[in-house]
Amino acid sequence: MLLCVAHNRHPPQTTTTSTNQANSLPHHDTTKQHKTPQTHKTLQRLKKATSFSRGDPAPYAALGDVFVAQAELAPDAQDQVGLYQTALQEGYAAALRVRGNFAAGLVGTAEV
Repeated sequence: MLLCVAHNRHPPQTTTTSTNQANSLPHHDTTKQHKTPQTHKTLQRLKKATSFSRGDPAPYAALGDVFVAQAELAPDAQDQVGLYQTALQEGYAAALRVRGNFAAGLVGTAEV
């Protein structure tokens, strides 16, 4: 009887919906060739943004996020470590130098 009640609370449609949502998320695409050009353009734009508004920590935190995304796609462990270090130094630590209590910088640093 309890299993029927639990089943009614979570219909199969929920599982199907979350699977469809997971398949539509960009991080599930593991083809490196597809991601690299977009990531390169994103890095260029974010670096321009950091030079344009030096008092805004958000572009630095976004840089950290992009480097973490690259690290997650990197096939080699050495490349991963280097990208994580770059995310910390050029991204999250730089955001915290601009504003020491910036939440995205603190969270990014903790996650890496």
